[in-house]
Amino acid sequence: MAELNHDLPEGMLEWVAEIGGGEVTHIHRHVARREAWIVDVTRPDGSVLEGFLRLQRDDGGVDPRRLERETRITQALAETDIPVTEVYGWNPDLRATLFSRDPGRADIDKLADASQQRAIMEDFMRIVARMHKLDLDALGIDDVMTPRPKNAEEAALGEVDVIVEQWQHFLEGYVDPLTTYGLDWLRRYAPKDVARVSLVQADTGPVNFMFQGHQVSSLIDWEIGHWGDPMEDLGNIVVREMWNPCGGLSGLFRLY
Repeated sequence: MAELNHDLPEGMLEWVAEIGGGEVTHIHRHVARREAWIVDVTRPDGSVLEGFLRLQRDDGGVDPRRLERETRITQALAETDIPVTEVYGWNPDLRATLFSRDPGRADIDKLADASQQRAIMEDFMRIVARMHKLDLDALGIDDVMTPRPKNAEEAALGEVDVIVEQWQHFLEGYVDPLTTYGLDWLRRYAPKDVARVSLVQADTGPVNFMFQGHQVSSLIDWEIGHWGDPMEDLGNIVVREMWNPCGGLSGLFRLY
């Protein structure tokens, strides 16, 4: 194997090479909030597998199955009409997943062509609508998800409780007015009704999907995906579009 500069756990590159059916010839750290690497595997016939390696190192006990869940959701969606990247392999011992590398872009907010932005966002909203109508039983991923909400309150607050519990070690003694107010507001104004329970991406919106040309090529970042109220995703779209402006949201929810 070629000499490569990295600090990956022992055995990681050997596993990637085995999955790719060749030799790892290039690797570099991807600039992202979660650890990821751009990796190329060159096969004996000269073809190159272009991979996106994600791994989850020890995180102090915060959701140790988040990458496994992201992997399983991606695999399940690959059997539907929701565009996602391909999962080449999952290694439970290394807690690593080798995904295909989408050659598209995520920076829709940087496009100068407003008509292209609009076409992409309309395509995205149609995809989200289809996703929210998926048969949850058919996805077959209950074992990596939190239990399905039984009522509107659980749909609204179940994942909030999970996140608060996971980060309790950080929140204890941490005083932040916005965090305190936000959690209090969510509990006081939890919806009393829910139309349906769906698979929600939970961090969906601009920059968390890839696009090529005028269409979405893959939805990415499924690590906090869960069963919930689809309105949660719509709310996240509003927030993400505020931070990553891409032409505004006028008419998009009507399209949804």
